[in-house]
Amino acid sequence: TETNTSSTTNIVATSTPNINTKKDNPSAVSTLPKSTWLWHYPTALNDSQMQEYINFLKNEQFDTVYIDITGYIDAYESPDPNAKKIFENRLIKFVDLAHQSNIKVEGLVGGNMWAQPNYNYVPSIILDFVIEFNQQPEHAKLTGIQYDVESYNLPEFSNPDEQSIILIEYLTMVQTLTNKVASKSPNLRLGFAVPFWFDNYTRELPLITFNKTENPVGFHVIDILQSINNGYIVIMDYRNKTAGPNGSIALAKPQINYATKYTSHVGIIIAQETTNVEPLSITFYNQPKTNLDKALEEIVKAFSYTKSLEGFAIHDIDGYKELVKN
Repeated sequence: TETNTSSTTNIVATSTPNINTKKDNPSAVSTLPKSTWLWHYPTALNDSQMQEYINFLKNEQFDTVYIDITGYIDAYESPDPNAKKIFENRLIKFVDLAHQSNIKVEGLVGGNMWAQPNYNYVPSIILDFVIEFNQQPEHAKLTGIQYDVESYNLPEFSNPDEQSIILIEYLTMVQTLTNKVASKSPNLRLGFAVPFWFDNYTRELPLITFNKTENPVGFHVIDILQSINNGYIVIMDYRNKTAGPNGSIALAKPQINYATKYTSHVGIIIAQETTNVEPLSITFYNQPKTNLDKALEEIVKAFSYTKSLEGFAIHDIDGYKELVKN
């Protein structure tokens, strides 16, 4: 998960576009869908644990859960011929249970090295698995797949000379996966978790030339996803305040406005943090749940001018459970 805490005063006060205006002008959190991350492999959960999570999601009115299926790679590469089937059967169980409660499930995968040449086969293998999984008629389907590939956490990213190479590798991965979804499973949702500072306004990154266009890497991701119907990004917009230049509204605005101006169907999901992480300014951990609810309401109101804001993601389900309990 992205925890960059850089704070500068050069937030661009991007002008509010006068397009994609919402007719309903939402004024409450409940008007936007809510999703969360479940960082457990389906093979690590027994039936009662699965049901407990799903009951919680239903009670808290979540629309979608992202379940970690990164473990499929271990099964795929395992010498045990039954490993893939065992993994698939546990995923079927979870997806079917969620479907019975009208909760959508997306596969969640990620590894910091996955965009690098030695590992870039991995994201495609898992996408192939999801596409094949959905072609089986006897069980519920995965709604989509989300990639949390944080190449910027590689040690070599601290070297400015390496940053452009790493970011181009990342965009190449995004392009490859988008092309595969377009050709093999056009109804599948495809998402990427990105840090707010991929817009270059709050952290100095090199501008990247990709597909003959020079842009911040975050804008390139939005451009690439325009070629499919169900592309989205999750902005890891981790702040426990909404106001000011270092608040969640200002930090999300550049990428939301870029999506609003240039595309009509790339969704933006704003993520908020609830787990026990440092610094405290990036999480709602140990705060009343009403603080998070209030922040979501303020974000909805701030972006009521755009259809691009698709909903919220809460990191993560276990942190949110603690928040509700407290």
